[in-house]
Amino acid sequence: MPIDVASYLKFTPTDDTGSFAADTEGAIYYDDSESLLKHYDGSGWQKVSRNLTWGVTPGYGPYTVDAYTSLLIHSDTSDGSTTFVDSSANGHTATGQNGVHHETDQKKVGATSIEFESSNDYIEVPYNANICEFTGDFTWDWWLYLTSHQTVSFLANHDGGSTNGWLLHHMSNGRPTFYFQEEGGGEWDSKATTKALDLNVWMHCAVVRSGTQLLWFVDGVLIDEFDFYTGSIHPNDSRPFWINWDASPTWTGYMDEIRVSNGIARWTENFTVY
Repeated sequence: MPIDVASYLKFTPTDDTGSFAADTEGAIYYDDSESLLKHYDGSGWQKVSRNLTWGVTPGYGPYTVDAYTSLLIHSDTSDGSTTFVDSSANGHTATGQNGVHHETDQKKVGATSIEFESSNDYIEVPYNANICEFTGDFTWDWWLYLTSHQTVSFLANHDGGSTNGWLLHHMSNGRPTFYFQEEGGGEWDSKATTKALDLNVWMHCAVVRSGTQLLWFVDGVLIDEFDFYTGSIHPNDSRPFWINWDASPTWTGYMDEIRVSNGIARWTENFTVY
């Protein structure tokens, strides 16, 4: 029998901006601005795919929290908001500094992303071992939109003037480098990626420690794999956990869906992003 397509679409456009009269659960529409089919899940418009997993596949929607999620900042709020919420079960206090805010101009998941646009924009979370100390596997991942290649630490528990800690540094050549101190205040080591990050495009970045390997993924593709130190990464318990930290960074861009996972290697081979 013929299919009544209109009964499946379930929407009535109200204007040409993507606004619809009936935000009813199950409704679907094609978002021309993002070239994506979306459905309304009862709380918001989400991307449609038969092959991806809600809350798990990067970019397919906000991550869901599991037992390994130590920190999760979604950035799905109002334009200009300066409130940063840790959605993990830990509920860490995250405080923006020097004007860092949520912005609708660029976003990957949800209504906003976090914009870093001026000198020394950063987010600070008080020290806690579950986001600063890593004794085994871990995964750090986030969505990134770079507009320049400048020196800054995407994630850090070190301020350059103290002896302990670690930092995931973005170099002026566009290549991230992971600096860390070995357990017990031992020597420093570093692992530099071989590929510069692209500019002016959203990309998913993931740093994964899996056993004796350190893996670097961009958009689900394994870019670099390093033999890695097997002991604990030594934290600095006198310093916070920082996002986008440097003494005077000039890096500009956006971050979205920032997640720290402690005790799990979420990916060990190429994976799908959305």
